[in-house]
Amino acid sequence: MAVSHSLKKAQVERYSRQLLVPNFGISGQDALCKGSVLIVGAGGLGCPAALYLAGAGVGRVGIVDYDTVEVTNLHRQVLHPERNISRPKAVSACEYLQAMNSTCDSIPHVEKFSVENAVHLISQYDVVIDASDNAVTRYLINDACIVAGKPLVSGAALRWEGQLTTYNHNSGPCYRCLYPTPPPAAAITNCDAGGVLGPITGVIGSLQALEAIRILSKQPALYAGKMLTFDGQTGMFRTLKLRPKQADCLCSSSVPQLPEQSYEVFCGASATDKTPACALLQADQRITPSAFKTLRSDALLIDVRPLNQYEICHIDDSVNIPFADLSSSIDCLLSQTGNNLDHPIVTVCRRGNQSQHAVVLLRKYGFTNVRDIIGGMRQWALEVDPDCPIY
Repeated sequence: MAVSHSLKKAQVERYSRQLLVPNFGISGQDALCKGSVLIVGAGGLGCPAALYLAGAGVGRVGIVDYDTVEVTNLHRQVLHPERNISRPKAVSACEYLQAMNSTCDSIPHVEKFSVENAVHLISQYDVVIDASDNAVTRYLINDACIVAGKPLVSGAALRWEGQLTTYNHNSGPCYRCLYPTPPPAAAITNCDAGGVLGPITGVIGSLQALEAIRILSKQPALYAGKMLTFDGQTGMFRTLKLRPKQADCLCSSSVPQLPEQSYEVFCGASATDKTPACALLQADQRITPSAFKTLRSDALLIDVRPLNQYEICHIDDSVNIPFADLSSSIDCLLSQTGNNLDHPIVTVCRRGNQSQHAVVLLRKYGFTNVRDIIGGMRQWALEVDPDCPIY
């Protein structure tokens, strides 16, 4: 029997449904089996992207992630089983991929994606998928892909919405072309703070895998110079044309190099998707959950979380006034405290951050005896009420 390709009998049988697809066929599958993709982030986007890349027969899939699996990840990060809670995400994901397709070389990189290793890691792969969730890492991935000359398939998902674009490919723009300066760190909401529905990450992650497959198999990239947006509330997809490559951008340099400035300094944030703790108040303006439970007396407890979070769990007898409504609720507070600006008030939020801002705000309105609960509802669950869920 004569064949004109390098695929083995087992590969032809395994990937036969792909081989039957017009404009893909033997040449496309052969390119996938010889190709490689690096995924930065084994979370909500990285998991479905990796799943379909390994399933499609990409020869080598690398996953960079230094975080560990948490129970809050499981609803959307579909490669991680319950038994892998507290294990490294990259290892957990690659074990799943290897079990699903032993012919795919799944490589875990259990390390922080950093200036020191970014270009070295990216240089080992043909295509890069940005499945991260913070501005610092996004800029670094973009710049390292430019230095290494690799196409970058970038995705994002938050709440009901997702988006996807391909940078540094077919003379298209890069991330810096669109965002030469990062937005203020305080203006950025991540999944930890804003939430996300699992299927949204599944849609975008799967489309990232499709785009990577098209690039590896020499098909035209769908989203180079374009951005796809998806609204899960309306079910609508939109494709937007992006501004072209900018002449003063890193991707236009004849000899691109990583900027010398610290990415953390540039973005005014750290390279993590965890909500950072703030420290606005003095020690005497704060109270531990245990101390509040003991000394509560007649203090008015104001829960400043949004209503949807208040409905998840709350402390008995607390009053829900979301932080966004606090300024417009001053008259109501004065009524509840008998116009006594010295009446004890305690604020609480999810983690003990927004509650500090609430204390500052209330003091500006003249309330003098205001404190917040350190660590918020999360710490309340750990110290006082083990039946209170941590979310």
